[in-house]
Order: sequence, then structure tokens, then C-alpha cells
Amino acid sequence: MAQWFAGLPGAANAVPPFDVAWLVAFYVLLFVASFAWDWLRPRLPKPRPAVALAGLAALTLWLWSAVAAAPTEHLTVTLLAVPDGEAILVTTPTGRNLLINGGSSSIELQQQLSAQMPPYHRQLDWLIVAGVRQEQLAGLANSLAALSPASVAWSGEADASFASGQLYQRVQAAGIPLEALRQGQRFDLGAGAELRVLAIGPRGALMRITYGDFRMLLPLGLDFDMLDEFDRGQAIGKVNVFMLADNGYVPLNPPEWLANLDPDLLWWPLSADAPQAETLALKATRASLRTDLNGWVRLRTDGALLWLESER
Repeated sequence: MAQWFAGLPGAANAVPPFDVAWLVAFYVLLFVASFAWDWLRPRLPKPRPAVALAGLAALTLWLWSAVAAAPTEHLTVTLLAVPDGEAILVTTPTGRNLLINGGSSSIELQQQLSAQMPPYHRQLDWLIVAGVRQEQLAGLANSLAALSPASVAWSGEADASFASGQLYQRVQAAGIPLEALRQGQRFDLGAGAELRVLAIGPRGALMRITYGDFRMLLPLGLDFDMLDEFDRGQAIGKVNVFMLADNGYVPLNPPEWLANLDPDLLWWPLSADAPQAETLALKATRASLRTDLNGWVRLRTDGALLWLESER
């Protein structure tokens, strides 16, 4: 039911930070209502048992969702089902949130994040721009106020697309701390997990997530120079999960690249374009999950075991 209501027009609205005056007004109203209780009580409708039970049920659900969202020893990586590009939500073992790219639709991005993050803990510790194509960032430019990231890390050329230039300007105008991603930079995700920048190019970054024995490669800004730099994957070695570059664009996903990486699972964020027949044939020999068929895809790992979930 929550998903159905969330899909209605106007169900998602970006609410900017409110003024302190509204907070003061709320407490003034509460103060007046408290002192006028004797006058209000006989005029209020009498409570019914069904209402009280519904309130208790809602409280129970809220408490269990809070327990489920509490920090664990698991690293969670979710590929959101945005229509174009890719949006990846990383929740660290210590409960921090990182969003990598955002897809092309701000409405879809906010709806997907609302479904994946508890309403009382939607703070983004980092927004990482790892690719600067139009379809990778268009959804972020109009969602920046709602997402309110604590910091932004940027890779690639800021004027590579209209969306990248717009987002860059809005980050600066909002006064959000902004830093350039550097090759070799590491993000400590807690409990031994880390996100490492393997390479930086004009189109963005090549990044790897590690946690114990788990390895995941995210070629969000992959170009042909990076393919040569890492010897078509031989310099990286085996990974457990690999996300196809550029929505499965065949030249950026050559057979020798996948053979050297030898992933156990392929993630495929599909664009609105029809899948290329060569890519379909290439991935037919490996386990794969794709957003057009499976919706959002979530993996959890403790560094040794891997759990997978999908929307459908």
C-alpha cells in the first residue's frame, strides 16, 4: 500500500529546511491548547478503541523498523530502480549513508530513497558524483535541497553535461562542502569496509568497495584509457559483483574485461534504450540482476557471506 500511494501524482514533495519561526509557532499553539484543555475536552470527539489499537499498531511498526534500521555489522549496497543512469545507496556497518550518482529523474530518485531509508534517518553523509553524463546526474540537480548531503565528492569535468554543470553550481550556491575525488582516495566505511577510488578520468571515476573477502567494482566513469591502464581487468583481479559500465555499452564491457574480473554476479542498471544484443549474449553466461526486470536490487554482506534481495 505504501508503494501504491507513493506512486500517485504529487506523493513526493521536496521540503526545504524550515524556519525556526515555525517551530516557535508550533510550541505557542501547543501552549495555548494545553491551557485551554478544560474548554476543549467536552468539544472533542470521544476516542474509540479502534483508533487506539491502530495507533499502537503504527507505533509497533515504527519501533520494529527502527530496530531493523539500527547499525549492524553488515554493509548494504542498493542499486535503485531509476529509469536512466544509475543511483547507488551505500549504508555502512556503522549506519552512515552514501549516495553515488542519481539517475535522470528527481521524482523517481526521491521515491526510491524514501522506500529504502527510514523516515527518521535520511541524512546523507556523502553524495559522490562518480559519473558526469546527463542521465547520471539529472535527478540530483532538482533533489539537492531534499537530500541535504553533508558533503559532496566530485569526479569528472563539471561542464561535461548540462546536468553536471547545474548540479555543480547548486552545490556551491548551497554552501555544501565540495571536494575533488583523487585517485587512490579511500572512504572508511567502518568495521574494515572501504570505498576506494581506483582511477579518475574526464567521464568520472572507477571505484571498488571491499569488506573482508567481498569485492565490488563500480565503473561509473569508465573510459577506454582506464581499460588499458588496468590491462582489461588483470590489474584488478577477481570481484564478486560487477556493475556493467554505461548501461551495458558493449565497447566498454569487452569479453576479456569480464573474463579477467570473473564476477559472480552482474548488476545491470538499464537505460531507456533497448539492450544491445551483444550485451545480452555476453551476460547470458553469468548470473545477473537488471533493474528493468528485478526493480531495485540490494545486497548485504558481513565480509564473508552475501545476501541478495530484489523488488521483484
